[in-house]
Amino acid sequence: MNDPETVIAPQDMVTESAPMVSDTTPEWRRFWDQLPEPDAIRDWRTGLTPGLIAAALWLPWIDLPAQGSLPFGDLQTVLAGVWAGAWAALPLVLLAMSLVRRRNRPVRRILAEALGPKIGPAVVLATHGVVSLLVLTLSIELAAEWYFRTLQGFGVLETPVPDYVRYFTTSLWALWIIPIGYGMVRIMAALVDNVIVLIVGVLAAVLAYLLLGTENPRTLVLDPSVVDASYAFRNAFRATFGFSAVCGLYACEWGLGLKSRKDGIFGTVLGLGFGVPIVGTIGVVAISIGSETVNAASMFDLVAVLGRWPLLICGLLVGTWIAAPGVFASYHLLQDLRQVWPKVYHQRWMWVTIVAVQLLIATGVRYGLYAATGWLALGSLVVLAVLRCVRPGEVEIRSDRQDQQVNIDKSALSN
Repeated sequence: MNDPETVIAPQDMVTESAPMVSDTTPEWRRFWDQLPEPDAIRDWRTGLTPGLIAAALWLPWIDLPAQGSLPFGDLQTVLAGVWAGAWAALPLVLLAMSLVRRRNRPVRRILAEALGPKIGPAVVLATHGVVSLLVLTLSIELAAEWYFRTLQGFGVLETPVPDYVRYFTTSLWALWIIPIGYGMVRIMAALVDNVIVLIVGVLAAVLAYLLLGTENPRTLVLDPSVVDASYAFRNAFRATFGFSAVCGLYACEWGLGLKSRKDGIFGTVLGLGFGVPIVGTIGVVAISIGSETVNAASMFDLVAVLGRWPLLICGLLVGTWIAAPGVFASYHLLQDLRQVWPKVYHQRWMWVTIVAVQLLIATGVRYGLYAATGWLALGSLVVLAVLRCVRPGEVEIRSDRQDQQVNIDKSALSN
């Protein structure tokens, strides 16, 4: 039998959720924009949870709660802030994902329809679209920085790197990241499961070296004059909460490709409620052990202690993975642009995006970009959660083919 909360939507309601395309849209673009087909529908084990864990393994975020909190409080206080921040974002993400499944529309279309046809798309571009632009900028800037520092540590690059080299390199990164996001985002998504193992291996190697490879593991020494446990907790909470909000906002889009509501709940709780804080705990503990003075080390500093050749391999691997969120962000940014301008010319907007990324990098306010990304993502989640609560009687909308696939899967399990 069908799920009592599931109804089969009329065909016109299903096709209404398809992205806006024109007669001039290339065939490959139509393929990438189509709704998930039944054979692409996944459960929590093959889609949502690995994706959230992969997002948690974006190692630069660990520097925020570690470097911003460890000098001011003990390790237990910082870890409490990390876990509290992740679990505080969880209810908002679950409500937002539930709304996405019930409306059978992407986040951008739900927000645009709620705010009206005149101002809705523009507001979505100014919020959801800016989140994508900031994620793209941070991914490109930090990926280039990890490459520079890796090559410097290996001894093949001078120190410091001139500014013109940095801008030229980040422009090259943007030139290949943005087109991949426009046309090959599904291929990148298929590589996530394999990359998780490699990044986990890097974290395990760092922690094993710090605990077993040194005779006397170091611990962070606190300066009594600046110790403030409440500040340490708040900073770790804010950093983890903002990062979890960004991950959750993008994870809501994956609700369209899940078999059932239970897959969304279970996958989100495992990936966001446990995956993010567990990775954060491992990273913060490693930084606490690997820091000699009152100034906490960074994740790159820990990778550098592995040695010259391990630094080269792990540094380039992690640097490449840091750029991966930019691929998905560029895809979502293009879709947000289409909410305002349905006939977006890809090459023209690619150059506009590259200029915008370079301008944001030139501001030099990286931590400001972190904060802005988290607050904007939080705002979108709050609006989605409110929309979910004001119409609790709304039923889940799914297509005939999706419903048939669920019935086939249930029959296979029963046999």
